[in-house]
Amino acid sequence: MPINRLLNGSGLGPEEVGRLNRAYTYALRQLQLVDRNDPIVDIVAKKIIEIGATGISDPEEISKTAVKQLGLPQNCHVLPGVYPQRRRAHQPLSRTRLRR
Repeated sequence: MPINRLLNGSGLGPEEVGRLNRAYTYALRQLQLVDRNDPIVDIVAKKIIEIGATGISDPEEISKTAVKQLGLPQNCHVLPGVYPQRRRAHQPLSRTRLRR
């Protein structure tokens, strides 16, 4: 788990590490992120640690604050390597695409 790698040697107690792990898990569930190799989970882990250092003690509050500060929508369905195709604004839709 990326957050454990970041917390190793941090000097935090087991209770604090457990609280940040729960907050991290809540945030990943909120965002429906499953792939732990996706770079976004590292960003989420760093944000969780940053917010945990501010003194917020509730894991759910930490996760909600992290998601809000990152600007990611809840249930964003981020899938690694899958990005929606974008159509240029000046390209009209073809008739075949309109029939679907």
